[in-house]
Amino acid sequence: MTQLDAGCHCQDPRAVEALIAAIQQELPEVTIDKLPIGIVSRCCLGEDYEVHTLDQTGGIVQHYRRNKSLPPLLERARSLALHSQYLFVEVYIDSLVAVRSNGETAFINQ
Repeated sequence: MTQLDAGCHCQDPRAVEALIAAIQQELPEVTIDKLPIGIVSRCCLGEDYEVHTLDQTGGIVQHYRRNKSLPPLLERARSLALHSQYLFVEVYIDSLVAVRSNGETAFINQ
């Protein structure tokens, strides 16, 4: 997760596919309906950019500027993703999981 934002505007689809494969390898017992619908993380591209996303299917990372809304189900994770305690936020249909750099998680039931 920490390598999603490399400070450039180009994305490497192979790197994203490798990340998705790593998640699936680490969590093989999780079925497709239990996978996150998205991941939201703080963006480091510059002052105008706020967060970026990795969607479950797409293997693409999209950067969001301060005034650009995320898709409705992901927008609820923005404020947590911007919090300095968390590296990223996994978004599920009914919950959020905020992940710290040491791997600790905070579960938020929606």
